[in-house]
Amino acid sequence: MLSDDRVIRQITNVRSERAYDFWLKSFSQNLSEHWCSKMRRKLPYGPGRKLTNLLMKQVVLWSRLDDEQRTRLISFLHVPFDKYSLTVLRNCIPDAYRPTVGTIPKEPSMKFVDNEAKYDALMALASEIAEEAGLPPIYLDVLAWDQSHA
Repeated sequence: MLSDDRVIRQITNVRSERAYDFWLKSFSQNLSEHWCSKMRRKLPYGPGRKLTNLLMKQVVLWSRLDDEQRTRLISFLHVPFDKYSLTVLRNCIPDAYRPTVGTIPKEPSMKFVDNEAKYDALMALASEIAEEAGLPPIYLDVLAWDQSHA
């Protein structure tokens, strides 16, 4: 899909977090459908979202983006939830999130994020934490990775 200029124009023309979220959800669903048809098995929800989020984390580094596009898209990026980012969030979950998120295991994996409601709640929590720091949510992922690989 990313080799299609129309898709690239869609991405670079996204102007709001809500529009990006809508586009990303559709992109993830498309990947899941493609995976199922090619691999003949379902792609679990968490890994499917993680793959598209990792891909978009690299797309913002693409040389054809200008600085304004790159900065805007970085602010919209989602956290590719994995054991590093989930471990950070495990220690920060307020009670209001517990009914949807539950308890993040001590050794979490991307498969912990097994449905859209849990994903959305974790992304909202990551966004709240990042907002308090004055940074885009993707920086939580960078911090989590850096801390665990220091």
